[in-house]
Amino acid sequence: MDPFKSLLRLQCIWLAAAISVHIVSLMSVLFGSGSLFANSPVSSIIGMSIFIPIIYLGWRSRYLAYGILNGICISLIFYKGYLFQVLAIFQPDGLAAFPSVPAWVAGVAINTLGVPLGFYLSYRALKLAVKGSGVDQQAG
Repeated sequence: MDPFKSLLRLQCIWLAAAISVHIVSLMSVLFGSGSLFANSPVSSIIGMSIFIPIIYLGWRSRYLAYGILNGICISLIFYKGYLFQVLAIFQPDGLAAFPSVPAWVAGVAINTLGVPLGFYLSYRALKLAVKGSGVDQQAG
């Protein structure tokens, strides 16, 4: 199997884990316990679902489009979902500002895998696009 597609499979696992945590948060809301995160679980699930067509682009070897779109979305996840969570430790309220410390740990763990993987995949895709002819490969 192509090494790039093997890494895309890891990104699919990351995405499934990230969406699953937000589904658990949604179930928590539906059962009256409240959200596990500061964000709405529905908006988080919709936001993470944007990766489905992006990963499909990578799977279809549309390296340029995948590399650019994935890089943009991973940058947003890094800034809004990861950096914010990690820097919260150093705030006066610390982890008390989060509705659920276990959910915080899960979010940080999931994004510790997903963010570097996403950046690396974007780099690899853009490198493959340049190597392939410098333009998005439309054959296939």
